[in-house]
Amino acid sequence: MIFDYHGIEISDLSTYQDTPLIVGHVDYAKMRDWGFRAVGIRAGIGLNEDVDFQINWTNSRGILPRFTYHAFDNTIPAKDQARKYWNIIKADRDGPCVGDLEKREGIHALIWKSWYEYLTELQMLSGLSSPWIWIYTNFYFWEEFTMSATDAQREWFEQFPLWLASYPQDPFFPNYAAIRVPRPWTQCVLLQSGTPAIGIEAGVESK
Repeated sequence: MIFDYHGIEISDLSTYQDTPLIVGHVDYAKMRDWGFRAVGIRAGIGLNEDVDFQINWTNSRGILPRFTYHAFDNTIPAKDQARKYWNIIKADRDGPCVGDLEKREGIHALIWKSWYEYLTELQMLSGLSSPWIWIYTNFYFWEEFTMSATDAQREWFEQFPLWLASYPQDPFFPNYAAIRVPRPWTQCVLLQSGTPAIGIEAGVESK
């Protein structure tokens, strides 16, 4: 485990938390003082850099522990996306690199092979071992789209710590025993238990 995040608040941010209707940007000091202990910032999606990544990355430095994530686009060659992600962050990488695997647009039964190409390319480019590269996904999505993989092929992904999206009835006090973890993992390193509407009071510009 890279960070012990159990029981504390994490925020994940993209350009959607910085509305042009409000002057200024995310207030990371306010976020920290509200009670957040780390922040994950979207570097990009597909071959596009998040338009607020550079300002978010600059403004969060030294205030909160941070890491980046990249939203995978199923319609774009996997290795191209890995190269784009690494090129965005390589000059100032901090914390884990997370492949966000959740989009259904353009998906197909063998999409897990593209995820394999994406992750191996990211490993090669970065020189990072697997504990520093994570996967973000949810139980039903992952189970559905690795169905055609063999057990051995699925087990290859276990080397990457899992950031699991699961939304119990109470996001602040989830019933951990009821959380379903997809194969091949038996536990997750980070649980996204909900998106309560606390953003504005915690320093961002959306709920």
